[in-house]
Amino acid sequence: MDFKKIFLFSLIFLFSFFNFTLAATLFLSPSSGTFNVGKTFSVTVKVDSGGGVGINAAEAVLSFDSQYLQVNSVSKSGSIFTLWPVEPTFSNSKGEISFAAGSPQAYTGSSGLIISITFLAKKAGTAKVEFKSGAVLAADGKGTNVLSSMSSATFVIKEAEPFLEEKPKEEKETLPLANLPPKPQVFSLTHPDPEKWYSNNNPEFTWELPFDVIGVSFSLTKNPTSDPGLVSQGLVNSKKYEKVEDGTWYFHIRYQNKAGWGPILHRKVLIDTTPPEILEFSIKKEDPTDPKPVLTFYATDTLSGVDYFQILIDDKEFATSSNFEEKLFQIGPLSFGKHKIELKVYDKAGNSSSQVKEIEIEPLKYPIFTTLISKEGEFSLQPPAITKVLPKVTTQDWVIIKGTSVYPEASVKIYFTKEGKEPIVKETKTDFEG
Repeated sequence: MDFKKIFLFSLIFLFSFFNFTLAATLFLSPSSGTFNVGKTFSVTVKVDSGGGVGINAAEAVLSFDSQYLQVNSVSKSGSIFTLWPVEPTFSNSKGEISFAAGSPQAYTGSSGLIISITFLAKKAGTAKVEFKSGAVLAADGKGTNVLSSMSSATFVIKEAEPFLEEKPKEEKETLPLANLPPKPQVFSLTHPDPEKWYSNNNPEFTWELPFDVIGVSFSLTKNPTSDPGLVSQGLVNSKKYEKVEDGTWYFHIRYQNKAGWGPILHRKVLIDTTPPEILEFSIKKEDPTDPKPVLTFYATDTLSGVDYFQILIDDKEFATSSNFEEKLFQIGPLSFGKHKIELKVYDKAGNSSSQVKEIEIEPLKYPIFTTLISKEGEFSLQPPAITKVLPKVTTQDWVIIKGTSVYPEASVKIYFTKEGKEPIVKETKTDFEG
């Protein structure tokens, strides 16, 4: 009797020991491969439950060399897990992919699909994809972490063969495509014209799903002929990207039906969020009283190009032009006093830069009257010998007024007025000395 109790206790102990010593493994498939620059390929994250009671949750953070690889998409289609506390996400700037998933049912098996990753080969070299951290939880009611190992993958990226052409491949795809889905038609409210630059770096695309389509694959790359891959990202009819870098991009999309994958649409997207650069802006005015100064300016824009410029004087639009051949632009006439001159330059994406200059137009200096001569004699018009009582002058009398001016050969108008009468205006010119 004692022997039976000891034996039964030993079995229970062994059974419990094996339940809690599962050895789950996270691994990548394929673990190696060789791919050409500009091509896309898929890598799946899988789990080996290690037997026992099975598993019902897993999480991980993976790292990849963003110098050589770029993630186009991450898909959870076909995954053994149905619950996603942390949706599969990726960052090409950090070179990271992360997820956290679970399922009400336990999984036991040696190759359980968790997520699929579509990479773009960017640059020749050796790229490594590995797990930074991870956990696999047993379906034991306690959430015991049974992860024992994580396997990395190494891929060789080669320069594309110089004489390989992809057109025959496209022809092979199109020849037997009688029953395959058509090439998608893509629309964009944020970027409606593929040949126009936009300052919006959050492009959004929409498309209609034909009745027989069962999958959609898409990606956004700088390669005009990229393949979005053969992994469906669900029956979705729109996609929005956020904070896309400046430059020329291409949205790639294809449909899948029961006959297979259809042809790829490559849709150009032009993004420029950088304003033009004003390299020169100055005001030329040799004469401080000149009411028509000349502006000199030059601007450049590296992506979309400079479109047009505006000149504002005291916050009011003075001129708008797209003629950048002439670097000199005359403004005015301006009234005397201080003025704010603003130059605004716009690029073809609608971005703008501006610079402000201040200018002061000095008033003309009045001529100085020194002497008045009439039939009654000569009278001083300047202190300290200024004559307080000037002679009376009638319209029949002659009068001579002498004076000086800082402006040689300038016109001078003299007004003789009598209260309640129209003034008499006489005009003369200064000599070459003023």
